[in-house]
Amino acid sequence: MKRQIIFLAAVFISFFSTAQKNEYAYIKNSWWYTDMSYYSQKERDKIADAKISEYKMTRKTKKTEYVLSKMDYDKKGNCTSLIYYKKNGKPINQYLYEYSSDNKIINEKVLKMQKKEIKKSTFTYDVIGNCLEKTFSKKGKIKGKTVSKFDSTRVLESYYYKNGSNDYKRKWLYSYYPDKSKKSSVIYNAKGKVLYTWNYECKPEGELKSKHKDTTEVCKLEETDVNGNKTITVRKFNEKGKAYKEVRTFNKEDKLILYCRYADTGLPTNKCTYNAVTGNMEELIYYHKGKETFKSVNTYDGKNNITNTKYFHKGKQNTNVDYQYNPQSFVTITTYYNKKNELTETFKYEYTNL
Repeated sequence: MKRQIIFLAAVFISFFSTAQKNEYAYIKNSWWYTDMSYYSQKERDKIADAKISEYKMTRKTKKTEYVLSKMDYDKKGNCTSLIYYKKNGKPINQYLYEYSSDNKIINEKVLKMQKKEIKKSTFTYDVIGNCLEKTFSKKGKIKGKTVSKFDSTRVLESYYYKNGSNDYKRKWLYSYYPDKSKKSSVIYNAKGKVLYTWNYECKPEGELKSKHKDTTEVCKLEETDVNGNKTITVRKFNEKGKAYKEVRTFNKEDKLILYCRYADTGLPTNKCTYNAVTGNMEELIYYHKGKETFKSVNTYDGKNNITNTKYFHKGKQNTNVDYQYNPQSFVTITTYYNKKNELTETFKYEYTNL
């Protein structure tokens, strides 16, 4: 399931990053990045319950075998250290993480060769967990900082400061409807000029309400059928009025059973379909006027772990991947085969308990 989530997350990120402007797109050299060490609370609890203190991944090919990465955890399942290694066994970069008593990330460091600090991010929160300030430093010098103001759990204003300056470089103002759903996000430059606007004022059926330069409009519609399946449709209209759409359907157990993404032409670009009978998830990627280009098919076991993935290009299978798990549903071996079903590489995962 974790691999399914990661793959679909990449699909969603690709959709939003290519189709529309991101709300932080106006910050150059942004430090908003996600590393594989970040997990959901459910995954953290799973690691904590299994009392795992260390995780090591080894890569083996026909010519080499070496430790690719190693990760350390605290008793709450939080990653405290992540190290990537070269083939010769020497470390490349190390990521160090510190957490508050309520599991909020408060410090994040990147070290080169486990010695020299390259980057550092610090986070400050209020008593209810809202992130009030993020500061990013590079080689000991402050490169950027954001400060946010909240009303309860809603962010009202955010300011971006560059290179330790006391004057903001960018400003975001947010507004909300009475039901606390977001109404708009507007970004300004240091002189107060509107750079871009994100409106959430579409009609319920998802029709574009208005369009004008430097504006994106977002429409969201939720529907539940007689079988308890919930469908969420999101449309984003850019400044030219072109619509990009994604549709996600969840069954009554809150399992994703369908995901579709459409371009402004109305033709599909991605489609994921879950087969409840076979337990397979099929992913289709379309290019060139809706023609199928890539496809992947996932097979699951009774614990919802992916046991096999087959990848296809233009209808022909080119990669086959097998997964093995321990009794606690942590992956232990991943094996890759080429289109001739020849073994190409193997990843071994080892866990150390507290």
